[in-house]
Amino acid sequence: LLTFLLIETSSAQQSSASIRGKVIDGDNQPVLFANVVLYTLADSSIVKVGFTSEDGTFNLPELVSGKYWIKISYVSLQSYVSDPFELGTIDALSWQEIKLATSENELDAVV
Repeated sequence: LLTFLLIETSSAQQSSASIRGKVIDGDNQPVLFANVVLYTLADSSIVKVGFTSEDGTFNLPELVSGKYWIKISYVSLQSYVSDPFELGTIDALSWQEIKLATSENELDAVV
């Protein structure tokens, strides 16, 4: 029983880190339903995928410690790619505002 409790406690500690933030556009308006993807730094494999809510905020809970980077994307806006960062076992990393600029690319007309 003691072994089970120790394993359960260590598992809970490994998944208590989180990342949250807010995504806005060039007019300082919240970006709804932008893709938020967390990647491992070592091999760029996807760890977790999320979306911004109606107020532009996102939350990626229950993360294990490690080195990561984030990419946030939305149609017609330039993607945001974070610098690499390290997340501890109980960290709560927070970005105040991430501004996505308007993309210069235009789609061709559909015929």
